[in-house]
Amino acid sequence: MLGLKFARLIEKHSQRLGEGLAHKLRTSERTEGFRIIPEEELARDIVRLYANLADWIGMRTEQDVEKRYREIGRRRAEQGIPAEELVWALVLSKEHLWHFLQRESTADGALELFGELDFLLSLEQFFDRATYHAMAGYSGAKKKKEAAA
Repeated sequence: MLGLKFARLIEKHSQRLGEGLAHKLRTSERTEGFRIIPEEELARDIVRLYANLADWIGMRTEQDVEKRYREIGRRRAEQGIPAEELVWALVLSKEHLWHFLQRESTADGALELFGELDFLLSLEQFFDRATYHAMAGYSGAKKKKEAAA
């Protein structure tokens, strides 16, 4: 994959990216519920995603994304995070990466530009699927809680 350069750049800076996004999630008015999540847990989850992004985009299947993000959705529902805040957190995750990539890289030719576009499309597809599966896990946890009540 020609976009591997992007993935490696993100992985190399995963700690800084994770800490920056965790800070955004804890300070944004649209993600106030994330303030109840321990800072270490939140940063760990984000850094894990960024540190393994090439693997998630290039090697993981739809079922892998489904399993991981349904679990995240379920956990956030159990923590009392509103659904719209979970969606906004995923939107912020994607935007945070886009801004980082805009600052850090430039294409040096048509082939490299094509590779970067291919990577960005894969990134977009990954976050769309992650959002869907996180919301499915969230809804499942809510339904289970309501059925138990």
